[in-house]
Amino acid sequence: MQIGQLLRPLGTTSIVMGLAMLMSADSCQTPASPSIAYIGSWPEASDPVYKRFTAALSRRHPELSVKASIRHHQADAGNIVAIDKALKAALEGRPTVVVTPTGQSAMRAAKLPSPTPFVFSGYTDPVAAGIRDSLQFSASANTGVSLLDVVDGKRLEILKDAFPHIRRVAVLADRSWAEKNGGSARLTQPAHLLGLEVTVFLAESKVELDQQLAAPVATGYDAWYIPPSYIAYVAEPEIIDHLRRLKVPAMHSTAREVRAGALMAYEQDTSFVMDALADLVARVCDGERPGGIPVERPHRFTLILRANGDSGSPRPDAAVIRRADIVIR
Repeated sequence: MQIGQLLRPLGTTSIVMGLAMLMSADSCQTPASPSIAYIGSWPEASDPVYKRFTAALSRRHPELSVKASIRHHQADAGNIVAIDKALKAALEGRPTVVVTPTGQSAMRAAKLPSPTPFVFSGYTDPVAAGIRDSLQFSASANTGVSLLDVVDGKRLEILKDAFPHIRRVAVLADRSWAEKNGGSARLTQPAHLLGLEVTVFLAESKVELDQQLAAPVATGYDAWYIPPSYIAYVAEPEIIDHLRRLKVPAMHSTAREVRAGALMAYEQDTSFVMDALADLVARVCDGERPGGIPVERPHRFTLILRANGDSGSPRPDAAVIRRADIVIR
């Protein structure tokens, strides 16, 4: 009787403990091989960014590239409904990590209640966009690469060094750069320190661009600064043609613009992005907490300029030409 009384509670306890252990083991179990969900802006077969990412993963982490399953989910860039749908489909597959290679997809992923970690890249400020609460260490289940361009002050400094006589500088950008990305505010202090008077002209289309640069007021400036913005990208040839006609120096933000005929640019090097994304994905797949991985930023910059006078503007100061990383003669 005493033995039976001892066995009954012991048997119940063993069953409960066994179930608890099974549930614990099931909840902690990880897939035999990691799975990666990728939110792409083009169809998988023609997505150039996805191809560069998978190539970087294969090159830098061949074992992970072989054993991991990678699934591409298409969502047109800027289409929030499509991005949300792609993220939902990705999370239904219970991936180890989600890759969001644009600022918009990263912002949408950050709004989801899912604990699934994601690795992002984009030109947005991760903190201001609500993606992460700190660039260093965060409670958020994500990490990534921020390409937010904040070297406007440095570009003004180089422009002033190249043309010491300038005083009045016009800036051509769009509202997203000026307001959402804080571009106008970033120019205030460096312009004051350099003794420059800066005026910002906003254009959202090629029509508005032509109106701004063809207006008589456009001829009243010593130099122009064309920061990285959507209008600078879509209207690159038109901007270069207008500045050539105005025959004043201008600072741009990409080597591509200089090769297309612009005078000079100070460009942040973004060639590291795919390698960085691959490395971050590998670290998360290895079990590292993404919030404990600092966000990566560009750390190399290139000064490229024309010294042959064919940009329509005066020749830059000789000391700045000597400082340049790339000189087109």
